[in-house]
Amino acid sequence: MFGTIFRFEIRYHLTRLITWFYAFIFFALAFLFVATDAVEVGGGVGQVMRNSLFVQAQAFFILVAVGQVILTGLVGTAVLRDYQYKTHELLFTTPITRLAYLGGRFCGAFVVMVIVHLGIPLGLLLGPLMPWVDQAKMLPANPVGILVLFATILLPSVFLLSAIFFAVGALTRSLFAIYTQGIALLVAWTISVPMLMNVNNQRMATLMDPFGLSAFAMLTRYWTPAEKNTLPVPVTGVLLENRLFWISIAVMILAVTYSAFRFRSAPITIGRKAVGDAEVERPFVGRAVHAEQRFDNATWRTQVVSSARLSFWSIVREVPFLAIVTVGIVNMLMSASFVDSLYGQKTWPVTYTMTQVLESTFVLFFMITITIYAGEAVWRERQLQLDQISDSLPIKTSVGFLGKLGGLLMVEGLLLLIMIVAGVVIQTFKGYHHYELGLYLRYLFGTTFPSLAQITVLAFLVHVIVNQKYVGHVVMILFWVMQAAMQPLGVEHLLFKYASTPTFLYSDMNGFGPYVPELTLTALYWTGVSIVLGVVALLLWVRGAETRWSFRRATAQLRWNRAAFTAAAAGCVLAVGAGGATFYNTNILNRYENSKDVRKRKAAYERTYKKYEKMELPRLVAADVRADLVPERLTFTASGTFTFVNKHQQPIDSVLVFNLQERNLRVDSLAWDRPATAVVTDDELRIFRFATPLAPGD
Repeated sequence: MFGTIFRFEIRYHLTRLITWFYAFIFFALAFLFVATDAVEVGGGVGQVMRNSLFVQAQAFFILVAVGQVILTGLVGTAVLRDYQYKTHELLFTTPITRLAYLGGRFCGAFVVMVIVHLGIPLGLLLGPLMPWVDQAKMLPANPVGILVLFATILLPSVFLLSAIFFAVGALTRSLFAIYTQGIALLVAWTISVPMLMNVNNQRMATLMDPFGLSAFAMLTRYWTPAEKNTLPVPVTGVLLENRLFWISIAVMILAVTYSAFRFRSAPITIGRKAVGDAEVERPFVGRAVHAEQRFDNATWRTQVVSSARLSFWSIVREVPFLAIVTVGIVNMLMSASFVDSLYGQKTWPVTYTMTQVLESTFVLFFMITITIYAGEAVWRERQLQLDQISDSLPIKTSVGFLGKLGGLLMVEGLLLLIMIVAGVVIQTFKGYHHYELGLYLRYLFGTTFPSLAQITVLAFLVHVIVNQKYVGHVVMILFWVMQAAMQPLGVEHLLFKYASTPTFLYSDMNGFGPYVPELTLTALYWTGVSIVLGVVALLLWVRGAETRWSFRRATAQLRWNRAAFTAAAAGCVLAVGAGGATFYNTNILNRYENSKDVRKRKAAYERTYKKYEKMELPRLVAADVRADLVPERLTFTASGTFTFVNKHQQPIDSVLVFNLQERNLRVDSLAWDRPATAVVTDDELRIFRFATPLAPGD
């Protein structure tokens, strides 16, 4: 029976497209690590080659730690799948042992996990062979070294993850727990590693890292660039101890799973009530009430509000959500503990600094919330097998869509309020009582919340179009990855970075200052785009058992009514108007440059003016400057006297002055205390030659 179940598990996963999609994701990420500059892995900089075994080892560590978020379903559903398809009662009546059943399921799923992760070494091997790759930053291919890393670094981590995922799925039989365990593990690892590295016993800290990255960092912390390029990664010392420790933990997890698992329908529970203790419900006796059916706009609004309220409470009452919030608050408190320290000096934890710290530390938890709960909202009825009942109710499709979307937006608003409370508490404990609650609200709800709402709409659209829960989560994770990779790829314009917020500065003197128009236009632009995306999601919303695209297109045509047209038209007008104003301000009134253009201009600048590198110039010894600020027009004028002295041993007949046109500054006039003539004048450089050279000391 073991062999039969083992072969069935492997065959089941290898015939599913999603398995190969996961393998492709790992291959693509590993490929990008070494084949492009769009994705960078720590260590492959400077004189360290991008495909050295040192860099590839870090790629293994990072990809396993981050990529396990999308793989929880491969092993986690090995046992749950029998309960989903209602085959467990038939299967459990056969003469099968726990060892054969659990062992076959786990070993088959573990082999599939290994096959999926083979995309990493394959991507690392093929990436350096691409014709566009700078071979000066590459070493000769070392397939044997990569396979050794795969066996010694990756396989123990995959075995541990498989044991954890399998135990959670087999003992809880909760689909939500399976979906969230990978993200919970990643968050716990992200927070715990910096905490552990701060303790005195760093050896113990490296031992407690389940992925082994801390142990690897300690083992190689004194390596020179030459050693990082030539030495193999030795699986000795703290790294070997870490791997053996967590392999033993994985074996213990599997042993506990084997001992606790029972062939029964109900999952393992703690404090389960006996049947005899159950209370007998008394029949409800009441008076019949006459109900009148109404389908007007007031009824529609009431249904949307009721659906949003139900969606909101179904999220905030769940234990996983409370766990996410708790971990997020702990992470915020840890990060904000240093908010009153700047370059070693104590400062006041002012409100605008608190908002920046809170927002940056909680962004990961917003990513988790949107990614997970958007899928839960779309799939809730189908997951509970209530979709046939709910879809047959005489309510509009927009009620369910807007209600679920509104409920998740209310959850995000609640998280922002929790952040405000946490910020006030931190300020109070640090002795600062000027809270500025209005600034909290303007900052978080004026700049952060619009982006969260726009991304939430995108998440709904992804799950509606994909119509596969696992794939929807993967697509959203790829969206977050692409958001981080867009700048290295050269896509930096605000009109192409979905739900982006312009960089701005807040100060007590100037407030949000000149950034308000840009922030407003960008928020309006992406809000208009998200409205259009929301209309598309509503038109394609799955209702009923039929999910074929031909049927969904026909249904979308029926749903395309005046309300949908008005919403889509309003979104287009808003996006075109705000986007056009942004483009005019960014590209017409001003010169737009991305980071690649800036690098090219700097390189050209160096090539053009390198000939003046060793030109002897007088040294500035005194300056008397008068500046008049005009904040209303964002301008200033400055004039002054600068005193230069020839500190060299020979006379100097020329002085070099760089213009500041690129910074929107204009030099109107230059005057010297002795006759001088401009001998070189261009857009960026002027050279003046004195009629009488400056003698040493002049």
